[in-house]
Amino acid sequence: AGNLDNLTAAQISKLAPLTIAALTDAQMAAMATAGKLNNLTNAQVIALPATTIDSVPATVIDNLTDAEVASLSDAQLAALTPAQMAAMATAGNLDNLTAAQISKLAPETIAALSDATMAAMATAGKLDNLTNAQVLALPATTIDSVPATVIDNLTDAEVAGLSDAQLAALTPAQIVAMESAGNLDNLTAAQISKLAPLTIAALTDAQMAAMATAGKLNNLTNAQVIALPATTIDSVPATVIDNLTDAEVASLSDAQLAALTPAQMAAMATAGNLDNLTAAQISKLAPLTIAALSDATMAALATAGKLANLTPAQVAALPASTIDSVPTTVLATLTDAQVASLTTAQLAALTDAQMAAMATAGNLDSLTPAQVAALPASTIDSVP
Repeated sequence: AGNLDNLTAAQISKLAPLTIAALTDAQMAAMATAGKLNNLTNAQVIALPATTIDSVPATVIDNLTDAEVASLSDAQLAALTPAQMAAMATAGNLDNLTAAQISKLAPETIAALSDATMAAMATAGKLDNLTNAQVLALPATTIDSVPATVIDNLTDAEVAGLSDAQLAALTPAQIVAMESAGNLDNLTAAQISKLAPLTIAALTDAQMAAMATAGKLNNLTNAQVIALPATTIDSVPATVIDNLTDAEVASLSDAQLAALTPAQMAAMATAGNLDNLTAAQISKLAPLTIAALSDATMAALATAGKLANLTPAQVAALPASTIDSVPTTVLATLTDAQVASLTTAQLAALTDAQMAAMATAGNLDSLTPAQVAALPASTIDSVP
């Protein structure tokens, strides 16, 4: 009949809880719009059904005590609006809600909570029952609060549905949990490129290898690559690692350099981004990796003084086509046994100057008759 229009907010606050609870959604919404629900009592609010509790002003619902909020039914909790939930969180009266109750909130409602509120709830174990729908609705600012044991419940399709911003906000623990659960399978290479560097760096060698095989690492960024530990950097495709700048290659740690594969090193050399590596850093490369470099690359490195710290193991691994680039000062440090371990092809490729330096150092004494016989006429006179 519309004859409640002249009631004031103060008068409406005098209605019995069960009486106001009998009003329709439309009536309550109209009263809320007119400011007539601004004086509702806590008893009136907690008596409202799920169909009308969303009309309660945020400035009223935040008067509920912790205990009263915790007494709300699942249906009432599910009906709360983002504004109401944010107001209650600000008032600090969500403390008695259980993880089970929080799982009843509408996705858009829990998504309205602040980073600080979500972090506090996570610490208190209150986010342990979040539903997949709730997780998917969270903004990038709060998705990092979702426990790893919850986020790994997302399906492949749901993970693939995350936005770039959500993916970038995932923590190392979350991404490891999801990969272990096998629910990253639908992520594309483009999506993986959005993960934070420290997040992708947390994946295991086996996980990274599988992703590489599936072509999922083809869009890795330079920041992601240089953040990878030595245990996984070898999974980076050669066509990706050659995008590193000279300065970025030079910033790699000794462990990362030692883990680079022959294909990766050859790609970087072809791209010309080894220029800032020092002789000390080159000495950290695995023997088979430096052995993959071309004759031209090795000659250029030698000219630039970048091979001055080669190790005996690196020298021994070099093919005949590049061993002639090894500085004489390096070959002179080889022991008799190390020289004797060189193949006839390697010995035959050594220059006059190299052989002379080894002769001066006295490390040709262990050459076998077969090795001596393989030497060209130009260098055999260096043999004692």
